[in-house]
Amino acid sequence: MRTRILLSTRIASRADIAQPNFPLRRTEVIAQMPRGPISIDPSVRPETSLHTKGRFEDSIAALLDIAREEAGADGYAFYEMDEARGKLVLRLAHPMVSREPAPFPVQATATPLRILARVGDTESAILSFPLFGEAGLAGVLDFSFKAPGGYAPVQRELLQRTAAAVAGLLKKGRTPPVLVQLVARLAEKEAGLADLKIAERARGLAEQSDRSDRSEVLLAHVASVLESCRVEQALIAQLNGLDEQLQERRLVARAKTALQEQLQITEEQAYLRIRQSSRRTRKRLSEVATAVLRAKAEPRELERLTA
Repeated sequence: MRTRILLSTRIASRADIAQPNFPLRRTEVIAQMPRGPISIDPSVRPETSLHTKGRFEDSIAALLDIAREEAGADGYAFYEMDEARGKLVLRLAHPMVSREPAPFPVQATATPLRILARVGDTESAILSFPLFGEAGLAGVLDFSFKAPGGYAPVQRELLQRTAAAVAGLLKKGRTPPVLVQLVARLAEKEAGLADLKIAERARGLAEQSDRSDRSEVLLAHVASVLESCRVEQALIAQLNGLDEQLQERRLVARAKTALQEQLQITEEQAYLRIRQSSRRTRKRLSEVATAVLRAKAEPRELERLTA
């Protein structure tokens, strides 16, 4: 059975745009929706053609689960733009069936697109949010409601803010061209400065024809200049630092799970126990987390370690 979707193609009005709860980044119409009803197939499952797991997928799933519950939505579907194929790919759906969102909804970013869906005699509503990145449309986020008017303005605002957060995570998860260009410019400027330092010293030595050690002096200067080039070293140090933080965070996450399961406490309480133990014993969080994981089968030992 196929589900028929009736589209409301209303563009955001000036009154919508004036609302302080819906800040605008761009207000132009992106494109026209195809005319006529759109069909969605309930049998469609999330695509797996993008073989790697998307960045921030766990964070986005957790964020959407909480927003769905607090806004009273029945489900959500999150689509991400596959730039290589130029199409939207379903990443997450819970427990909402997928549809085929148009690549560019009729939409100013101030207001979500409202879609009415009918399955037999049952009518429901979908709030569809386009997610924009540096290069245009980065994804689409749908929230479904059983009743066509089953959401209040405060719920729509929460979902609007959630969509903005997801768009921010998508942007952060991609390497923006400007960042690559910035690193290239840093390397270029550093190389230019090194070249200038060496050339100036070489010209000075060339004028001192009576010196017999000019090659040795210049070679030592070249070595000194190259040693002072720190852009690459700084980037490597930053990368190593972030990698260390990531590994520590993963250890802490596993330790929190162990504490939650063994002591029947919340995630926040588990983290507070680990942090307090770290401060009390003056050990790194990773050290405390490692000790917790080693003792995870012994509730009494866990209590002692994190009391």
